[in-house]
Amino acid sequence: MKRIPFALFAAATGLMAGSANAVIVLAVDFGRSDAGAGLTEPGFSTFHITGANRDPGVTETQTFGAFTVSVFPSNQDAGNRGASGRDRAAPLDSGAFTYGDLLRDLVTRIAQGNTPGSPLESMRVSGLTPLTQYTLQLWALDTGSGSDNEVAEWYDMSSGSNIFLGTIINDTTAPVLTSNDDFSIKVTVTSNAAGELMIGSVFPASQGQINGFTLEPVPEPSTGLLALAAGALAFRRRRA
Repeated sequence: MKRIPFALFAAATGLMAGSANAVIVLAVDFGRSDAGAGLTEPGFSTFHITGANRDPGVTETQTFGAFTVSVFPSNQDAGNRGASGRDRAAPLDSGAFTYGDLLRDLVTRIAQGNTPGSPLESMRVSGLTPLTQYTLQLWALDTGSGSDNEVAEWYDMSSGSNIFLGTIINDTTAPVLTSNDDFSIKVTVTSNAAGELMIGSVFPASQGQINGFTLEPVPEPSTGLLALAAGALAFRRRRA
């Protein structure tokens, strides 16, 4: 029995490097535009809010090409102040952690629930392909305020149900980070029929915060690769 050459098998099954890799279609860095250096992580688009005390009830919206990102203001903060930008002194890039510009600035006072399992919509992304899976990575850290060791819950609310995505534990002690994945969740989400992604959160003991996020489509099996796999199988049968 003849064996299929590995190169042919790898190409047929998608094992060759880069054969099914998706690309990030949206990367957003939240922060404040009128303080500090106006930090924006390289490779990310800027969503920076002017000022630390925005008007109450104002939804902050910015457009990035075909996509629109909206952040909803909290209705739980004292004085019902709007979503606001912040710049912090930490964390700093260190070793394999190079996302200091992303995690030092943030948007706080976002809409959030205060009861586990009952989120409010914090952020919405529009302009996505309807009913499509994306890989979402979302960062949430505020070293300057909030509640230390608070477990914040994140949800996908796009379908009308509250689908739990994961938790991020806040740290106000200027932690030393070792990876760009620290203080983030990386999960699969699905856009709704309107091409929207609706992300909710629960912060039981603070105003809530978000540093940034990325979105990339989940790769689908290539019909060309499937056809090649079928051809490889036929080749093997003929040579057997």
